[in-house]
Amino acid sequence: MVLGRPVIVATNAKLAAAYDWRSGSRAWSQKLDGPSTFGPLFVPGLLVLVTHSIYFLKPKSGKVVRRFSWKGARVNEVDCARRDVVCFLREGSLPDGATRLVRLNKDGIQFTDTFTSYVPAIRFAPATKLLYISHLHGIDVRQAKGSWCAGSNEKPSHPALRL
Repeated sequence: MVLGRPVIVATNAKLAAAYDWRSGSRAWSQKLDGPSTFGPLFVPGLLVLVTHSIYFLKPKSGKVVRRFSWKGARVNEVDCARRDVVCFLREGSLPDGATRLVRLNKDGIQFTDTFTSYVPAIRFAPATKLLYISHLHGIDVRQAKGSWCAGSNEKPSHPALRL
């Protein structure tokens, strides 16, 4: 990811680093708790790295602002939704086919819900401000206000994401 002058990479060697785009010299490096599996991503003012955990870092220094990890769970699918990150967690304690949908930002976890579907993928579309969740049962769509739009094979017992 190129953010101004530094080029930032997250590696499968449990490391993130920033390099000057002209000289190639390393500006900073940050050890991570596992290989980077997705990203890097960017939310306003912060870099988001995904390993076994989700990291929020300052792009200029590599300093960790916040790290989220879940015992017995792994981050499965991630996207940015404005200033937040939405992700699916695979947990051994959930029934077969269930994943946990989580919305978080540097201030903490904003929302969590158990979602029953196989092979979910998640994307936020800034143009429509909608969250699209595709899976083997179809596609679910959530509005920015939090209500389900279409396709849900089950409705949550509480409001959906408030992006």
